[in-house]
Amino acid sequence: MLVTLALALLLRLALLSVRWINADEGAHLLDARLVWQGMVPIIDYASRQPLYTYLLALFVKAFGTSLAAGRLLPLFASLAIAWMIYLIVRQLFDAASGWLAAAIYLFLPYTLIWSTVVKTEMPAVLFVCVGAWLFIRTLQQPRRWDLLLLAGMSAALAFYVRQSTLYLPVAVVLCLWIGEGFCKRLVWQKIAVFSAGFALVGAVVLWFYGGALTFEQMLFSQLNPLNLVWNRVAHSLGILPAAMRIVDREGFRILDQEVGYTLRAWRESILFSFFIVTAALWSLGRYLSKRNKPGKDPAYLFLALWIFILLLAYAFQSASRGFYSQYFLESLPAWLILAVPVIRGSLQGRHLLQRFVTVSGLFVLLFLAQRLMWQWRWPLWGHVVAAVVISAAVLLIRRYAFARETAPLTAAGLAVLMMTASVSGSVIGPKYECGWSPRTLDRVVALLQQQGQRSDTVLSGAMIWTHTSGLQPWGGVSHPTLFFMKYDPHFESDFEEAPPLFIIMDGYTEKKFSRYRAFLDRMVAERYERLASVPGSKWRVDVYRLAGAPALPEAALAARLDPPRELWP
Repeated sequence: MLVTLALALLLRLALLSVRWINADEGAHLLDARLVWQGMVPIIDYASRQPLYTYLLALFVKAFGTSLAAGRLLPLFASLAIAWMIYLIVRQLFDAASGWLAAAIYLFLPYTLIWSTVVKTEMPAVLFVCVGAWLFIRTLQQPRRWDLLLLAGMSAALAFYVRQSTLYLPVAVVLCLWIGEGFCKRLVWQKIAVFSAGFALVGAVVLWFYGGALTFEQMLFSQLNPLNLVWNRVAHSLGILPAAMRIVDREGFRILDQEVGYTLRAWRESILFSFFIVTAALWSLGRYLSKRNKPGKDPAYLFLALWIFILLLAYAFQSASRGFYSQYFLESLPAWLILAVPVIRGSLQGRHLLQRFVTVSGLFVLLFLAQRLMWQWRWPLWGHVVAAVVISAAVLLIRRYAFARETAPLTAAGLAVLMMTASVSGSVIGPKYECGWSPRTLDRVVALLQQQGQRSDTVLSGAMIWTHTSGLQPWGGVSHPTLFFMKYDPHFESDFEEAPPLFIIMDGYTEKKFSRYRAFLDRMVAERYERLASVPGSKWRVDVYRLAGAPALPEAALAARLDPPRELWP
C-alpha cells in the first residue's frame, strides 16, 4: 500500500508541471493569499467555505504563491482519500481488497486529472471519508460513542470545506433510522451524539465569527448549514429577498449553463468511472436480491444512501444551476467501496497483484492509443491498435476465465473496462476542463511583475494572474463571478474613480464582466494601452496597462514583489 501511494505521488508530481489552469484556481488561491494580508474570509471578502480557505492559506504560506504550491492541497488530499478507502474496505472485507480499491482510485485517469487542480472536492471528500470510516466502525461497535462524536465532527469539517457535503449527516441519520428502527431509544442517542459532534465544530466557527457578524448575518450566511437548503428552496419559490438572491431575478433556474454542457458533464462523469459504477450496481443488486432485509447489513445501506442522496442533489443542481464533471468525485468513494467485491471476484485466483497489473496494462494501452488517435489523427494506426487490443482481450479472457460459466461475466467486465479506457483516453488530458497553459501563466506573470507593484490592481476573469504575480484584485473581489451574478449600479463610477492599473482579457473576463462589456471595451479603447498578446492557450490573453500611469524606474524593482517560489526547477 505504501509503495502504491509513493508511485501515485510521483505520478501526480509529474502532472503538476503540465496540467493546464482551470478558471477557478486563481480565485481560490487568491482567497488564501488575502488571509495573509490580514483579511478574514466572509467578513472582508466573499470566499469559499472558511476551513477550505484557511487550509489553502497554510500551503500558500509554506510554499509561496506559485500555482504548484496551491495544487499540493488537492494532491495530498487525493492520496489521503485513497488511504481512507483502504481503511474502510479493509474494515468491511480484507486488506487485499482495500489495496485494490485504493489502487484503482489512485490511478484512475478521472481522479488523477482532478487531483492536481485547486478545487474544493478533494479536501471535502477526504473529511467525508474520515467521517464515513468512523461511522462504519460504530455500526460494528455500537457502544463506541467517541467514534460517533468524531464522525459528527468530521462531517462538520467537511461542510466547512464544501457545503454540498451535507449528504453525509443525512445518510447517517437515515441509515440509523432504516437499519435500526425509528423508535428505538439507542438510535436517538446515536443521532444526538453525532449531532453533538457536528454542533461542536459549528459552535467554534460561530464563536470565531461572532465578534464581526450579527446573528442575522450568520443565519443567512454560508456558515449556517441550513442556509444552503432554505436559500435554494426560497429562491426556487420566488420568495427570497432580492438582496439575498445570487442572481437579480426570480425563478427556479439560477445560472444559465447550457443544457448540452450539463448533459455532457454527466455523460463523461459516468463513463470515466463506468466499470466502477456497473460493478457497484451489480454488487448492490446482488445484495438486495437476497432474502435478508437491507437493514441486516448497515454498511451497505449507508453506502447506498450516500450515493442515492448525492444523485438527488446532483439532479436538483443540474436542473437549477448546472453540473460539472468534478462534482461526481464526491460519490466515487462510495461507488468504489460497493464495487470492490465484484472487481476482486473478476480477478479471482492467486497472484492478485499480477492480475491487476496485467489488466491495468491493457487499460493503459487503450487509453494511450485513444490519446494518440485524438491528438495526431492516425486512423490506420488506430485500426492496428484496436486489433492488438482486441487480441490481447481475447487472450486475457482465456487466461483468467478458469471456469466456462464465468467466461461471459469476465468478458462483459473487460468490455466495460475497455469502454472506460477508450472514453477516458479520448477526452482526458492535461487540458481537460482548463483554459490556459502553464507557459502562458509564466509569461503574463513576468510581465505584471515587471510593470507593476504589489499595491497595483488587476481586473480579470481568471484570477490566477493576480494571485501568482502578487498584485491585488480590483475592488477587493477575488471571485469575479460576483460581477456576473448580479448587476452593480456603481461599477462604472467606481471604475472611473479608481481604475485598475491592468486589465486582462483572457477569454473568461468577457464572460464574467458581460454585464459591463460595452463599458469595458470603451475604457480599454480610450484609456489603456496593450502591453502584450500571449497566445498558446484555449483563449488568447491580452494584457492592458493604464495609459499615462507612472512606470517603474527600473525593471529590477519587480524583485520587491517576492516572485513565486517554484518547488521544482
